[in-house]
Amino acid sequence: MTPRPASTLVLLRTAGGRMETLMIKRQAALFGAGWWVFPGGSLEPADRLPENRELVAGAGREEDIPWIAAALRETAEEVGLCPTRPDRLAERPDPADVYGWLRRSGVRMDGGGLALLSNWVTPAGVRKRFDTRFYVAGWGGREEPCPDRAEVAEAEWVAPEAMLGRERREYPLIQPTYETLELLARFDSPQAVVDFARGREVVPIHPPLEWAPPESGRAAGAGG
Repeated sequence: MTPRPASTLVLLRTAGGRMETLMIKRQAALFGAGWWVFPGGSLEPADRLPENRELVAGAGREEDIPWIAAALRETAEEVGLCPTRPDRLAERPDPADVYGWLRRSGVRMDGGGLALLSNWVTPAGVRKRFDTRFYVAGWGGREEPCPDRAEVAEAEWVAPEAMLGRERREYPLIQPTYETLELLARFDSPQAVVDFARGREVVPIHPPLEWAPPESGRAAGAGG
């Protein structure tokens, strides 16, 4: 099966003197039920429409815009947060119509604030395969995430090292998420992570079919 294009947004903020990342828990009825991941999902036809691509500011290369748009749109849909230009941090996006909300609000998604951190490809043999780009961005808003309850059961800002230290049976992680958290734990600020991402060469990562985080239950690698 050809991997389906997907995008994930690793959103970072500073709170209480330490860096935190936004994580969500997948609803029980969905693929990946109960996993703790970063917001994200598959690219949709709307992300490729010329009139919607114009609603993404500063995204850089034309071919990257749909991926960046998907990462931002999915985050807006799943938890109600969306970095924009100019800032509309006090206004929550309409999760049912993100592109319509952008037009009505007179803002564009801040694609220039995102940096490509990694690219994970689901191994062959998994029922659903994804070619997922992980983007990273800082968040300066005061709003708390609001889970949509359709796809997201819970959402939480958490320090990367704190999430890594939790019981894996209660907070299951797949390999891309776990290794991204390990990478984030090396930094002390969102800007440091963004600068690191902008300075690295990203090549596709093909994880093994089976993988287990240290001292935890097993999980298959793929996705956000």
